[in-house]
This record gives sequence, C-alpha cells and structure tokens, in this order.
Amino acid sequence: MSSTRRTLIMMIAAATLSLAPARASAPEINPWAGVVNLDERLAALSPDNPIAYFELAEEVAYEMPDVGGRRLARHLYVLAFEADRNAPRPLGLGRSVCIALADMSTQPDERRWLFALAAVLGDTTTSVNWDPQIRDATSTETAMALAEALGYFRAMDYRKAHRLLIRDDVEALFNQYDHVVEQGRDINFMTTDAIGCPECRNSRVVRSGGTRENPYRLCATCGGNPGPRLSGDEFLAQLRLESVLLNANHHSWSAQVTVDGGEPLRDVEPDELAASFSVDPTRFYWHPGTRTWEVAPAPAEGM
Repeated sequence: MSSTRRTLIMMIAAATLSLAPARASAPEINPWAGVVNLDERLAALSPDNPIAYFELAEEVAYEMPDVGGRRLARHLYVLAFEADRNAPRPLGLGRSVCIALADMSTQPDERRWLFALAAVLGDTTTSVNWDPQIRDATSTETAMALAEALGYFRAMDYRKAHRLLIRDDVEALFNQYDHVVEQGRDINFMTTDAIGCPECRNSRVVRSGGTRENPYRLCATCGGNPGPRLSGDEFLAQLRLESVLLNANHHSWSAQVTVDGGEPLRDVEPDELAASFSVDPTRFYWHPGTRTWEVAPAPAEGM
C-alpha cells in the first residue's frame, strides 16, 4: 500500500470519528450530597466540642437515611459520647446518645442494651425532678411520643411534631415540664409558627442554575440552617428532658428484667459502647482526602 493511499485512509477514518456523536459523560454522583459541605463540617469537628458531633449526627441521620448515612450518624454519636465523657466538664450527653442510637437500631437486643445503658448513666448536669406520681401515671407511649416530637422539632419536621404535640396526653405532659426546656415557647408556636425558611422550604439548598455537576447552592436566606434557633443551653435542655422521659420508662431493674425476659445482657458499661459500634475512641479527627478518622487533625493544605 502506497504512503499516499495510507494517508488518505487515515484521514477518512479521522473524519468519520469526528462525525460520531460524543458520548455524554455521566455526572458524578456524590453519595453524601444529602448534607451540605459534609466533608468540611466533618473536618472541623474537634473533641473539644462534643456537642458538635451530636448535632451533626442528628442532621446526618435525618438527611441521609440510607445505609451509609446511618453508619456515619452512629459513628458521630459514639464520638460525641466519648468526647463528652472525657471532657474536663462533661455536658451529660451520654443518655441522649444512647436514646438516639436505640432509635436507629433495628435489633431488639441492641435496643434493650442501649436503653439499659442510658438508664444507668448519671447526668449530674441536670436538676430536673420528675415527680414519682407523674412518672408512674405517664405511659411509655406518651413519654416516647413527646421525646419524638422534640426530635422532629429540631429536625425541622414541624408537621410530625405538631401531630404528636396536639394529642391531649402529650400536650399535658409537655405542659407539666415546659419549664425544663427553658425556652418560653408555647406548644402552638413550636409547631405552627416555626415555619422555617421561606426560600429553601427547609431543604437547606436552592437551585443555582450552575453546572450539571453543581446545580445547587447553599440557601442565602437561612445559611443552610432553617431550623429552630436554639442556643446551646436550649439544645441541652431538650436533651435533658428526653433523658428524663426515658428514665421514667425504665426506672427499675425489675422492669428491665420484665422487658428482656431474663435473657443474658452484655455488660452495661460505658466502655463497651465504642467497641459495640466498631468505633475507635481515639480517632476524633476526619481527614477529607482519605475519608478516614485519625488521631490527629488533617494537615493544612500546602503543608
């Protein structure tokens, strides 16, 4: 074959390929897109601020209900637990962590163990006095309904919170202990007037009209946080009330034996929590590059 003919064939082949429709590249799927700036927010966590782990765990559990999201939420809850109990001045997050983990669990034996651990964890930061007569008159279902309503409220699911709070039994219980949450909000304001963000409708992001890979931007109106504006004290007060609600339901070991039928239980020890969820309690720092938890913060870029 002459060089001229070979060159002509190559030119025809190149022209044919140039006319073929280009295959559209599939957009990259980010499995963590449910929470805005998740990598950056994880990297900003530090054991000096245990409640930040807890707050992000709540958001991840609500916004990412898939397997990966639930795994990450559990990990964050455990780190909140460990950071708080080793802090110079613990906030008393232990019970709330156990309640949250039990709520996420689908295993009856694990739920029983978590409730038992929550019941025996002391919370020296609260001075709530649950009247025994009220405690005995409060059903498990009513107490749990109020605890769920508070959780829905923090997660901005106001409709679900409202459906629970307007029940006569739940409203009566909440009114009895409204002073515990120290917020000065009546029950109607909590669920009917707290409508959240009018721009993003509580989704935290809005369409930006940008590229296909990044079609959303953080809502400028609420800054990605359309939920109730709770101070640190208000947030802790809600968690303490949830702890009291749990303690009202499992206030004796005889009740626990009735629940578990006398089956052998794991040791109800705080030291067992991290191992039960395969969490290394010494690795508090998230490294975005490798997406792993480490014992030291990630080095600054350029270092």
